[in-house]
Amino acid sequence: MDIRFSIADEEVLSALHRLAQSATPAKMRPVMNEIGVALTESTKRRFDTSTGPDGNPWPALEQSTLLARLSKASKKGATAAMNTKPLIETRELSTTIHHQIVNGGSAVDIGTNRKFDEGKNVGAEVHQFGTKNGRIPERPFLGLSESDKTSVLNSLTRFLEGQIRP
Repeated sequence: MDIRFSIADEEVLSALHRLAQSATPAKMRPVMNEIGVALTESTKRRFDTSTGPDGNPWPALEQSTLLARLSKASKKGATAAMNTKPLIETRELSTTIHHQIVNGGSAVDIGTNRKFDEGKNVGAEVHQFGTKNGRIPERPFLGLSESDKTSVLNSLTRFLEGQIRP
């Protein structure tokens, strides 16, 4: 199962529309790559700050999760285990965030290849949306923040002004 988000921001869509009218997909690859790099890095930083694209902090780890980590930790690592932020214990999710140029160069996807494993309650979907039973709360990491929007618009403007060349 893939997770896909669409940008519904009118300002960004308007800039993309102007871009689509003035350039072929192949000529758009450099700006889409620049946007992809910026959004990939922004998404990865969310794991360090434990915040969603909307700026809201992720729910803290449950006491049961902390206790489970503590029971696995040595005495030396007990303090570190108790201070762990959500979604960074193994970094298996944050290190798989990447971007890919699609549609011949006219679009960019940001995401991860971490698939859902129902038996283990792991995978991108579980963390992005939480579980239906509420046992794992949603901790959205994919999406467009206000600073991401500004970054995308700046890249598109620079491309339209000829500062980013095909």
